[in-house]
Amino acid sequence: MLKTPATFTIERGLLERLDNYVRKRERLFGGRRSKSSIVEEGLENILYRLEREISGLEGRDISVIR
Repeated sequence: MLKTPATFTIERGLLERLDNYVRKRERLFGGRRSKSSIVEEGLENILYRLEREISGLEGRDISVIR
């Protein structure tokens, strides 16, 4: 797969959001949860938000390619 500059920007933004989420949750739980479970929770959270945004766009006059 060819990666464009936009792809790298999206990946970097996603990784930053995920890193921030993990740091906040680690402070909240104080080491009582594994980092992998926090990452999994964070990815589920981000995917849920993206699905909501996409479903909101589908109802508009914007073409969305899945």
